[in-house]
Amino acid sequence: MDFHLTAEHEKIREASRRLAADFATRATQHDRETSLPIENYAALKREGFYGLTVPKELGGWGTGFLGWTIAAEELAQGCPSTALTFNMHVAAVETIMDDPQVPPRVKQRTADLVVKEQKLLAYSITEPGASSLAIGPSYASSVQARQVPGGYVLRGRKSFLSMVEGCDYIELLAHPAEETNPLVGVMFLVPYPAPGQRVEEVWDTLGMRGTRSKTREQIQDEMVRLKSRITVSGGGGGGFGGFRRGGGAPVITGVADASASIETDSENLVGALRLAVEMLREPAFSQEDLDQARQQRIAAIESSRSEPQTLAALEFQRHLSPYPRGDVRYSGTLAEQIDEMKKVTLEDDFDISTQ
Repeated sequence: MDFHLTAEHEKIREASRRLAADFATRATQHDRETSLPIENYAALKREGFYGLTVPKELGGWGTGFLGWTIAAEELAQGCPSTALTFNMHVAAVETIMDDPQVPPRVKQRTADLVVKEQKLLAYSITEPGASSLAIGPSYASSVQARQVPGGYVLRGRKSFLSMVEGCDYIELLAHPAEETNPLVGVMFLVPYPAPGQRVEEVWDTLGMRGTRSKTREQIQDEMVRLKSRITVSGGGGGGFGGFRRGGGAPVITGVADASASIETDSENLVGALRLAVEMLREPAFSQEDLDQARQQRIAAIESSRSEPQTLAALEFQRHLSPYPRGDVRYSGTLAEQIDEMKKVTLEDDFDISTQ
């Protein structure tokens, strides 16, 4: 097998290295100010990188995922933030181009948007309680799309919307309001900015909704006092099965966990750590939040019963993890996962957060 890069791949690498050298002159400033590298996106536009993964027959470079991987590796040497955030544009384009169910006219319109009109796309899948890591046939979006004369009205919340301040369009997944099946989803390209949109700089994850002793506003005030920025996020694809000891959801959602990212100075480090611990150990989580998450998760697991790929992955995981039920490493059957989800209570959530 020939692992040498093609002439076109070499061209991409050289262009990416030139861009990275320029990005490096501003990387420290953007990192220090937590600012978006808008000028770097403009440079990527000038080089034609917006259409890097658009097929050649639609007007793009047609480099595919390998071409972007080569570019990302080089761009990250100059500014990791640029490579990471621009990856969302690539993901948005690839989602449309690679899906055989997307009509050719939609692919062409998207290609024209990013190649001819040079529009930057942000990619929005993750929601409070549902991660983009779990995207697939079993993903249920809580964002509702209601059809009206001339288009749609979307209502709901998304999380982790990287690069939104610099984008021209947001590609997002929503559930058609008229559909009774919660797993039905439609991709929308939404202009940004537009009336009715609101961006909150604080992620709306469990730890950011407040704690048992502080409201969201009090947490924000405390971070201002401490001159700190704390963000709390959860792993495991957004499922809740892993929160219950002995739960069987890891094969679908991954092993659930939570972590905090802290930006502060040495003088306020101790206070910021104490606040982060409180946010992790005492998250404010209502019964309504739990019921909604439970309903979405059970629906997703139920749909997996007819997915050969999911069933095969489950059996493979069970073979690799032959631990008894009750062990934290145990991988349960789909029926066991649903049973565990039905048993989860708020007390389980708070109990596991202290471990």
